[in-house]
Amino acid sequence: MINFSWHSHIKGIPQIYEFSEKEFENGLIGKKNSKKAGQMIADLIKKKKRGNQIIIFTGATGAGKTALALAIAKEIGPDIPFFSTSGAEIYSSKKKKTEILSDYCRKAIGINIFENFEIYQGVLIDFLIEDNYEKKWKSSTIIISIILRTSQGGLRLKLHDFLSKNFLKENPKIGDLIQIIPATQTVKIMGKIKSLESSIKNSGPVFTNFPKGNVFKKKSVIQKITLLDLDYANCDFFEEKKYEKNEITDQLREEVDCLVSKYILEKKAEIIFGILFIDEAHILDPESLLFLTNLSEYSFSPLIILATNRETNFNFEKGNSSLFPLEFLKKCIGVSIEPLGEKNFAKIIAVRCKNINLPITGNCLLLCGFFSETVSIRFAILLVDISNFLINLSGLSFLNFQIISIAAYFFLNFQESVKLSFFGNE
Repeated sequence: MINFSWHSHIKGIPQIYEFSEKEFENGLIGKKNSKKAGQMIADLIKKKKRGNQIIIFTGATGAGKTALALAIAKEIGPDIPFFSTSGAEIYSSKKKKTEILSDYCRKAIGINIFENFEIYQGVLIDFLIEDNYEKKWKSSTIIISIILRTSQGGLRLKLHDFLSKNFLKENPKIGDLIQIIPATQTVKIMGKIKSLESSIKNSGPVFTNFPKGNVFKKKSVIQKITLLDLDYANCDFFEEKKYEKNEITDQLREEVDCLVSKYILEKKAEIIFGILFIDEAHILDPESLLFLTNLSEYSFSPLIILATNRETNFNFEKGNSSLFPLEFLKKCIGVSIEPLGEKNFAKIIAVRCKNINLPITGNCLLLCGFFSETVSIRFAILLVDISNFLINLSGLSFLNFQIISIAAYFFLNFQESVKLSFFGNE
């Protein structure tokens, strides 16, 4: 059985801002103005042009704030980092809030490191191991002489130290296509080349279909990591191992940033600014919010998107009635997520049912839209999941009004539960 998440139907941001087939395919329903803002944010990230670095998504519960953020993540693609968390995850008994926020910000920044490797690749024609190598395994190095062959010719190599030991561990045979990378001390068997039987003139096998090119090659490799990965990788790298295991200090971050800046100037690396998305941001205390503003002013900082279902007043002339500090709001821009309504809720249920291959009738969609408007969209989705189980028991192939009514009868929403408990106490 495949488990579908709450937003598994989100595929991206549609280019057509009306209910059309394109919008239905992408799964982001309604929110015309919000989708335009989301498209602009995605374009800024893809073009590496960051605008205001802190954006607040405001809207009622179920309006689609998280859905819009995930649609932006789908739009920018997998090559740009997108890290999602909740305000409740910022608090920890072992680490400071500022340390957690710093780690999350650096996790949303990607580093592409360009590396050039010298590679020897060809068909193993012959190899010779030094005499009595088994006796020398513990005391000295092993030397192995090999011959590699391609369509352009052959090359004789001598393997020492770890390369020779890795060669023996891989145990390649004559006729195997092998790859040797001296920089990483790796020996890998890539495949096997077809061979013909020994003929009268040749004492050994005759090989066909040799790989094209030369044995010696230079290959460019792009290593994709995050800035936080680089922090952990360098915990024990700097002098005298002055940092404890898995400890990341501000001094270590500065040294890593200097190293990254040096690689960027030498064109050995490229930095990719991603997105840090924090849901339920109203849980954060003022100190954490002001620390986020300091992080956003730093040169290595991602685009920070906060989402909240609490009222946020950006009209500073009327005073600040929201939970966010006034100094923090002055450094942010807001995107208001408009309410969806019953029709758009019904469309979301239809998109989700299409995603899980569940046929559903029109009057059932209207009932789901009603539940989404009066209770919540998640309650309606849970009813659909329960009804899908009831369909298997009843032997039907589609979801109708009667099935979902039965599910709604057995499973109460929170409003009915409160009424039931109140009358029970009476």
